[in-house]
Amino acid sequence: MDYFNGARSAEHTSQLVNYSQFGGSINVSHKTGQRYVGLLEQVFLVATVQPWFTNTLKRIVKTPKLHFIQVCWPVCAGSPSTE
Repeated sequence: MDYFNGARSAEHTSQLVNYSQFGGSINVSHKTGQRYVGLLEQVFLVATVQPWFTNTLKRIVKTPKLHFIQVCWPVCAGSPSTE
């Protein structure tokens, strides 16, 4: 994932996880987007937060959100320098 793809993925912070949209924004398939998110979770840059409901069936149906844990990365990735 190059710098600009990383910046585009940072645009998805605090939004519902849609792997097709995420993969499309960085020009990869939805399966590759899922693997990228899994990799970013393993290195503690992002976390998918599952919705919380007392009804367990609602928890299964609802879509999780994607949150960037490393706060500087989305901020820094949003403004590339021209040097």
